[in-house]
Amino acid sequence: MPAYMLNAEKTAWVEVALPEIWTDPARPEKYPVIAWEDITSGLYAKALHQAYEQGLIPPFPPQAFNTGKFFKGDPTRAGFSGPSFDPRVEDFSKYITDPSTRPLRWVAYGVTELSGERFVLSVEQILNPDGNTDFLTYLTKEEPWFRRYYQEYLKQWSPNSDVNIFPITRFRKIEDCQQYMTTKAYCDWFWPRQEEIKRLAEEWVATGNVPKALERIPVFGIPRSW
Repeated sequence: MPAYMLNAEKTAWVEVALPEIWTDPARPEKYPVIAWEDITSGLYAKALHQAYEQGLIPPFPPQAFNTGKFFKGDPTRAGFSGPSFDPRVEDFSKYITDPSTRPLRWVAYGVTELSGERFVLSVEQILNPDGNTDFLTYLTKEEPWFRRYYQEYLKQWSPNSDVNIFPITRFRKIEDCQQYMTTKAYCDWFWPRQEEIKRLAEEWVATGNVPKALERIPVFGIPRSW
């Protein structure tokens, strides 16, 4: 499905083919390959928004709402940090047992490659307090055991899980990134961009709404209980 984006010189609009959007988490062998450059250029986010507008990604249920608040973390203890979410709801038990009320959900999946390392993509859609939606692309290493133990992975990331995933947007030092994420390629890509990513995360915390530029940043995620 074609779309139009500015060329590299930003002098003209050119037609581009949008990446494929795959929404079934249970078929990892069918996950489309998404070029790294399509994520970082915003083309993948454009395809996700179009899929949402056209109904391939269904709308949030009417009972979904966002009255929560994001908080920034401190990397000095664990070596990494990122915005974490407090839903701030009156009936927390219903929030846990009824995922349709949550403003966060997993909607698309794929695989990508960077400098010879392969990663699995899981895309989270976020309902912002202003009513608009945005997407965050999460990475996990595609290790040999990944497909074999995929059902356990699904339990952790499923809509009914009581586990929340928060994005890592800051590392104390590049060695922390390499140690915890077990990837040299990603850490080499992330480190020179860390200050800009940190600024975007702080904007997110301050406004409650995901900055559009953050949709172009593939991030690792850390699970934590709601």
